[in-house]
Formats: sequence, structure tokens, C-alpha cells
Amino acid sequence: MANNRELSQFGSFVNVDDTTRNVGIATTVRITSGGLFVGAVQAIRADGTWGGSSAGIQGATGTQGTGGTQGTTGVQGTTGVQGIQGGQGVQGATGSQGTTGTQGATGTQGTTGAQGATGSQGTTGTQGATGTQGTTGAQGASGATVGGTANQVVYKNGSNVTSGDAGFTFNDSTNVIQVGDQHRFGLGTFTTTQRDALTGVATGTIIYNSTNQRVEVYNGTVWATTLGLISASGGTVTTSGGSRYHYFTSPGTFTLSSGLANVNYLVVAGGGGGGQNRGAGGGAGGALMGSLSISSPQPITIGAGGGQQSNGSPSSFGPITSTGGGRGGGNFSSGANGGPGGSGGGGGHYSGSGGSGIVGQGFPGGNGSGDAWSSGGGGGAGGPGNPAPGAGGVGILYNGSGYAGGGGGGNNGPAPSLGGGGTGVNGNGSGGNGTVNTGGGGGGSGEGGSGGSGGSGIVIISYPYIT
Repeated sequence: MANNRELSQFGSFVNVDDTTRNVGIATTVRITSGGLFVGAVQAIRADGTWGGSSAGIQGATGTQGTGGTQGTTGVQGTTGVQGIQGGQGVQGATGSQGTTGTQGATGTQGTTGAQGATGSQGTTGTQGATGTQGTTGAQGASGATVGGTANQVVYKNGSNVTSGDAGFTFNDSTNVIQVGDQHRFGLGTFTTTQRDALTGVATGTIIYNSTNQRVEVYNGTVWATTLGLISASGGTVTTSGGSRYHYFTSPGTFTLSSGLANVNYLVVAGGGGGGQNRGAGGGAGGALMGSLSISSPQPITIGAGGGQQSNGSPSSFGPITSTGGGRGGGNFSSGANGGPGGSGGGGGHYSGSGGSGIVGQGFPGGNGSGDAWSSGGGGGAGGPGNPAPGAGGVGILYNGSGYAGGGGGGNNGPAPSLGGGGTGVNGNGSGGNGTVNTGGGGGGSGEGGSGGSGGSGIVIISYPYIT
């Protein structure tokens, strides 16, 4: 309310306009026994006194005073928490296209790219027409006349001229190739390894084997030395299965008639004798097998079998010597341990030890028992003797069927099934003898008997041969 006097407390209820001198009442004026009321405000009391404000009429607003000195700025308050990010505004419209700028300078030429793949082959064009046949060329000069005469095999000589030779002919009516006097025919040379690697070999193929220095022919099954290239004598001679055998059962000489030969051999020494008085079996004679290249006569010795409790004697073929079999052990008073040898003798009773054999020639004998009744078997060329009551050790196979070098059986023990060893006696009596020319050991004796004698040795020589 503007320019109110004494009435300012009535606010909007009474308005005095100084210009028009009018008083406007905007609300209800009530006069009661209690006094004069404007709205809810008492203006005059009942006793006639003023009931309004004691303040005078509001004077005019005074002139604005000069501004006070600016106070110091207060300390900056801490920054408030970042408000939530507002949503993305709508994309403004795209501005209009500016004018095209000036054309820039051309850049440097780039490197050439890799060659692309070749395109597929185009279809073949139509065949052109055949050209006209050319004229026939002139006839060439006739070749030189081939040398040689009828049936001569033609060859080029050292002057590169074809020729023939009366010493080398082929007759097509008889299918015979003939090498004449003072002419030689050379064979292809192979080692044994190269020969064995050949495939598709025809029967009748002939080569010279440089390993054993022999001419060989393939007979459809094996390579054999050709007839007449090895000729030898000595011993009893037999031929079997593409090989020739010389058996020596007594001393002699193996002699080549000519040339150099590579031969196979088996050399068996004499067997050891069996032990006495419930004794052990004798060891078999040592046996050696192998091959030997010879060109001169070779002496042969045949070892005798040992008597009761005696070692056998050696056998030999040239430089090859095998050792006689060891004796069988007897009772404690006569030497219970078996003797060493090509194959060892068996050990006697009362814990006699079997004798040792020589590696590559034979095996040890079997041990005797701890009592007074049983003894070990003699060692064989193919296996050891058995402990008491022991059978003799087995012999070895030769020539596909025969056996040699069996140990003698101890008393109460059998002979080996193979190899010529003597049988031991069960009870009273003497041991069996080893078989002659097998190198078998003698059998052990029974109560009060004698040990069997060892068998004599043998030498067998063989080589490939065709008839």
C-alpha cells in the first residue's frame, strides 16, 4: 500500500491516495460495542481511543546512503557432486555442401601390384588344313660293310671299325657259342653280399665270388661251386645235397688237387672216461665248427677217447684243434671232482663238482650228490651235464642228421639221447663206453665197477659240389 499513514498496519485493507485525497477500504468495516474494526484489526477502541499502531504515517523514503566497504570474499565452498549426465541432444541438421576445393597435385606413382593369376586356357582353335606334301629328299649314301665272316660274333675294334674274330663264334643252327684257342672268357665278379642281393636269377647263371675266391653256379636252389674247380682227396668221400663230404675217422691228410678252396669243417676230440665206483660220466670231446680257406695239404689227427677217469685226446684239422673231454669224477678216495676239458666231466658222489668246459667247444659237467650213491653227468658239446643222478649233456647236429659230442651218464643216470655218450650203471657193473668216432664221454660205473671209456673223435670236411 502506497503512502499510508497510521494505517499501515491494516495492510491491504485501507488505501489512502495522497493525490486524490481518497481513502479506499478494501474490506469489511465493522462497528460494534467493542469498537471499530477494519477486517479483523481493531482501529478504535470502545472508549474512543486509538486502537491502531502508535507509529506515525510512513514518511517518504530517504536518500540512499553511501555503500559500505565491500566485505572480503568468503572461502570458496567445496564443489558439489557432479550432476547426472544429460541425455544426448538431437543431431543437428547437416550443413550445406561447401564448394569444391582446388585440385591437388598428382601423387607419386605407387609400386606395381603382384601379378594376377593366369586366366583359364581358352578353347583350342579349329585345326588348320594339312599342308601340301613336300618332295622326297635325295637317297643317303650306303653304310660301310660290316666286317667278319659267317658265324663270327661282330664287334667294334679299337679303331671303331666293325670286325669279326674266328676265336669267338656263334652257330645259329646249333645254338653254340664257341671261344677259340688263345681266347679268354671273363666272368662278372660279385662279393657274397652282392650275390645274395641278386633277384630273378636264372638257373645256370655263373659268377666269380671274390669273397671266397670261387666260381659259382646257381643250380636253381643254391649257389654251388662248379664241377672240377675244387678237387680234393682224403678220408671217406660222399656227396649229398649239393655238398661233398670227407670223413676222417683216423689220422690222414686233406689234399687239394688244384686251386684255392674255402671249406667247412667239424673237428671233434676224444671223449673223457667215466669215473669208477659209483662214478660220474666223462665229458664229451670239444667240438669246433667253421670254415677255412686252404691251398695246401692239411694234416688230420683224430683224438682217442680217455680210459677210466682219464681225459680224452685232441683232434685237429690243419691249424684247427679241439680239446679232449674231461674225466668223470670217482669216489672220494680217487678224486670226486670232474676234470675240465672240451666239455667237463661230471662230479662224483660226496658233492664232487662238475668240471668246466671250453666256451665254443662244450659245456660243464653236472655236480654229484651229497651222499655216497649218485654222481653227475658229463657235459656235452650241445649242453651241460645234469646233476646227480645225472644224464650226460646233449651233443650237436652235423650233416643234417648225425650227432656227436654227447656227455657220458653218471652212475644211476642215462646216456644222452643224442651224441654218443656212454650210459651210467645203476647198481653193480661198469659204465658204458662212448660211441666210436663221436667223441662221446664214457659212462660212470656202478658199485665196484670201472668207468666207461670215451669215444674217439672225428673230423668232417665239406664244400659245395655239383654232379
